[in-house]
Amino acid sequence: MSVILEITGNSATPEQFVLRAGEVAVVGRSPWVDLSLPEISDIADEHFEVDCRSTSCRVKSINGPLLRNQVKIDSALLEDGDILRAGSVEFRVRLFGLTLAKGPGETIRQLDAGSTADNAFRQCLLRAGLSEDAQRYVENGAYVQTFDTLSTAGLTKDACRFAIAAMSPAEAITLSLQVLGSDCGLSPDDRVQLLEYAAGTNGTLTAEMIDQRMQKLPSKCPDAWIWKSARWLKGSLSPAGMPVVPPVPELFAVAMSVALALAAARSERDVMGQWMPLVRERLLQNDTEVHPETVVTTRASA
Repeated sequence: MSVILEITGNSATPEQFVLRAGEVAVVGRSPWVDLSLPEISDIADEHFEVDCRSTSCRVKSINGPLLRNQVKIDSALLEDGDILRAGSVEFRVRLFGLTLAKGPGETIRQLDAGSTADNAFRQCLLRAGLSEDAQRYVENGAYVQTFDTLSTAGLTKDACRFAIAAMSPAEAITLSLQVLGSDCGLSPDDRVQLLEYAAGTNGTLTAEMIDQRMQKLPSKCPDAWIWKSARWLKGSLSPAGMPVVPPVPELFAVAMSVALALAAARSERDVMGQWMPLVRERLLQNDTEVHPETVVTTRASA
């Protein structure tokens, strides 16, 4: 079981906070708590705590009023989608856990045809090219739940494939780094900096800007996959030397997705054969100012 608190009520705060089974986090204004919100004047130094267990997650008020779905509480079990409010800050609760949704002999192709959303989900799974083992863990229509289930089951490569095929690049990066971090030698701080790198530039992108940002990566990130991603990103600039002008965070996110693919697959041949078509599709769907054919051809010949 894991829980994500998405902070929605104040733009000055971090966007989300992740808590895993066996962890207890205190939220408040104090710099010593796990989730510190010093900018919020109407919450206590230690306002409430979240206790995440393997099968449940409980929230408990410590020194301040706490609302769950507009009802004042002292302590309560959390459910997915709950809204917590402490002072002027709201937190949306997202719970994830390991659930076998289908029988061991059932594959994605045998999922019941239901709503349009379910059918779209099934097609997305087929497009991702998951292994037969991974297909047994799929829950129809549950995108993030499926990723969490695959990663918890140790099917890291399938989990990342699914993330690239089913989610936005930014979401794929956020989730994939959670399961690839230990494999790639990245500490939690490194992962935060990498995410900032992926989404931290606005405006026109040039090769020089990429080089500058690569120099700012944490010292523990010289792994080949991140440098290959930077080379691929530089290769996506137009042959005439004019920079590509897409929504730059999106382009960085796609590049990071390629890097994650390299990290998960440990084989560039596998990446070029199976991942790049998915990246091309993401570019077609999300970024009309990038020329996918140029990007893929340049990266493949690097």
